[in-house]
Amino acid sequence: LIYIRPDGSEQSLGKAKWTTHTAGDNGVIVTNAWANIDIEMVVLNNSLKTNFVINKALPAYGSGKLVFRDNYTSDDGLKLKIEKEKSIDGSITINNKNSEEIYVINKAIAYERNNSNTEIIPLTYNSHSNSQLDIEVPGSLLNNPSASYPLIIDPLVSGTLSSGFTYTAGAWYPAFASTTEYC
Repeated sequence: LIYIRPDGSEQSLGKAKWTTHTAGDNGVIVTNAWANIDIEMVVLNNSLKTNFVINKALPAYGSGKLVFRDNYTSDDGLKLKIEKEKSIDGSITINNKNSEEIYVINKAIAYERNNSNTEIIPLTYNSHSNSQLDIEVPGSLLNNPSASYPLIIDPLVSGTLSSGFTYTAGAWYPAFASTTEYC
């Protein structure tokens, strides 16, 4: 997790802590992976998804933005189909070594879990290379006095799960054939 200050400088908020978790038939919940931020990993038909759950306002980060950053490597020839140094407002594909689409990382969104009238807020991905992908959460979402927290950061990945790895924003699944660094 990275905090990007208004001047563009970055401050690492550390790697996810996986020590407090529960698992069930539908997935895993990691409580306080970062202070006041949980990770929910849910198993769906032909997809895995991760929600980042911001449990309360985070005013210390309200003037900048939080970034969930993933660094990915694969021995299977799977690659993110993105351009270097590019902001992406839509979905991203993951292709195999034959350039065939294996997964789709859908557009990331944010919404208030407990507000039935909540607005769906589109988020931006930012790529630094074919092996690094950020989800950017603007500070205005982190310190909104009228918001009904928790705030859910919600991307969805779909595809064939037996292909070698999967990505769901902020968490590469280590049970698959990949090496990951959680930031």
